[in-house]
Amino acid sequence: MSLTSAVEWWEESQLRVLVLGSLILQWFLFLSSAGRSCAIPGWFRSLIWLAYLGSDALAIYGLATLFNRHKNHDRGDSRVLEVVWAPVFLMHLGGQDAITAYNIEDNEIWRRYVLTSVSQITVAIYVFCKSWPGGDNNLLAAATLLFIIGVLRCLEKPRALKSASINSLVSASGPAERTTNKEAELQDFVRRAKVFITDHDRHPQQAHSESNDDDSRDALLPSKPLKLFVDHASPYKDRLSVLESLWLLDENEVHCLLRKNLIDVFALLYTKIKMAEGPNPGGTNKITWKEIWSGGLRNLCMYLPWAAIGLFQHSNRKAYNGIDVKITYILFSFTAVMEFIGTVTTANVHADGLWHRMVSQYSLVGFFVRNKKYTKTMSVVKFLGFKDFIDQHWCMKSCCSADRVTGLVLGHVKAGWKHHIHDVASFRMFNDHRGHLTLKHNRCDQDLGWSLKKPFDESVLLWHIATDLCFYDTDPLEMSNYMMYLLFVNPEMLLPGSRRNLFTTAYAELEGLLKGQEPSLEEGGLTKNIIDRLQSIEEGSQEGFIHDAWALAKGLKALGDEKKMWEVIQGVWVEMLCFSAGRCRGYLHAKALGTGGELLTYVWLLLSSMGMETLTERLQREDHPGGQGNTEAASEGVPTSATSSTSEVRIAVDL
Repeated sequence: MSLTSAVEWWEESQLRVLVLGSLILQWFLFLSSAGRSCAIPGWFRSLIWLAYLGSDALAIYGLATLFNRHKNHDRGDSRVLEVVWAPVFLMHLGGQDAITAYNIEDNEIWRRYVLTSVSQITVAIYVFCKSWPGGDNNLLAAATLLFIIGVLRCLEKPRALKSASINSLVSASGPAERTTNKEAELQDFVRRAKVFITDHDRHPQQAHSESNDDDSRDALLPSKPLKLFVDHASPYKDRLSVLESLWLLDENEVHCLLRKNLIDVFALLYTKIKMAEGPNPGGTNKITWKEIWSGGLRNLCMYLPWAAIGLFQHSNRKAYNGIDVKITYILFSFTAVMEFIGTVTTANVHADGLWHRMVSQYSLVGFFVRNKKYTKTMSVVKFLGFKDFIDQHWCMKSCCSADRVTGLVLGHVKAGWKHHIHDVASFRMFNDHRGHLTLKHNRCDQDLGWSLKKPFDESVLLWHIATDLCFYDTDPLEMSNYMMYLLFVNPEMLLPGSRRNLFTTAYAELEGLLKGQEPSLEEGGLTKNIIDRLQSIEEGSQEGFIHDAWALAKGLKALGDEKKMWEVIQGVWVEMLCFSAGRCRGYLHAKALGTGGELLTYVWLLLSSMGMETLTERLQREDHPGGQGNTEAASEGVPTSATSSTSEVRIAVDL
């Protein structure tokens, strides 16, 4: 085929290629959208992102091509069947119900989508009116039905984006309640929670029978966690009710409830599934006029494509180009099937069982092994300038342990309510622990407490390396690797101001430590190489993160009892995980849901549901001069509301 023939073929078939390509992209998004809440490979998630961006671009380009092809043609042109494809492009521009937004930022640019939708609807109607030759009433009726669907779809997307924007969520959360005396309300909340927990311990059988109530299991309504995602705390009376309901459930039931709520919030923020319901600020189950209207429109969109197929079947098809007729049948048929299946199954696209339980993993030792195994590959990537990107996305294999970790956190919080929380001061003290409680309980705070007096990101790094050097228990190691993943890949969620370059600094120290040697290319063997090298160095002769972590590891091993050592490591990691989760903004948790969610979001939602202090409350503490009421915490070296005020102000500035 010559170049001239190729150009002629492209001029003739360009619109056909565009409309079929747009249809293929829509089917790919339709089939793959549920995968966003599953544990899918990063490359496949990137394909979904490219398809999400490309679908709009292809639909707009198709309408522009249609406009250019028909603006100078007479009404009797043989290409008239192409103008019936205009409403199909509009439907594609409206996107799929299960993937309205890919990132949380997409919801904030809804105005741009309004302008795009209005302009493209105008173009489509203009082209259709200018090019329609008249005469074929059945084809005209079919095109009209599709235009109804296309216009509705096109306008529905910016409406869904607007309803999920932060300002809309805040406005829909209902009127703000006036606080008369925050300290008194908190004291009453703590007192009533303690009374409930004490009564439950005395009469567990009665409490267990109450836990079978449907009201108890449905206590976590979507409206309540949604307020957290915009950093609004629920009233204490509502939080007490949720605490009482969750206290009666076991860890598996609690984890399922957390997953259900995350699915509901995901559906509201990133899909059209919850658009008709809205945030439901009152927490009622009453059917609103919006739900009736939306349900009617969805049923209309489900049946109209089939009516359009019937009308096209009875149109004057033989008068049109044979290839265009076949393509029109393909478009109408596949669109009708997609609309029907989508309407019937949309509510179950993100079913509870699909939301993954995977926990991301990253480790310094694993990072070192990977770089040594793939030296040439990493050299090429570094030369091309993509090493930072590869480092952040080429993580270790994730582990399926979200339910186990949330079970550990649930046990930690319940133990806190039973044994450590007695009043407002002890309530706040418990929320400020990041490992101190475990060290004190195991009587090793004098020997190991120094590791927790450093900045939080440094403490995370030291305990991560020390956990690897102590070798090897599943739960602590998984939490250790997850916290390192947050530090290196997602530091803004770990704690505002966390320094991801701590990881690369420690890596450089590790390279220097093993320089001139031939370390193992297996993680277990490399850990032994590191230990042997550290043991050969005179104590106190070297400084750095690796050597500090080795001192911490030796302190842990000096506990004598290996079981006790791993209990200490596990307890510290649970406290650190809670400390980090309680200081992460709701917006960042909402953003993380768009890429599959984080274990930290599970922990954050669990802590709030179990009555722990939220970030908003922490930033608005009434700190008294001299740290009154917190002397015990200060004597233990634990951050308190008074001693941590500087860091909290820094967090507030970052926000």
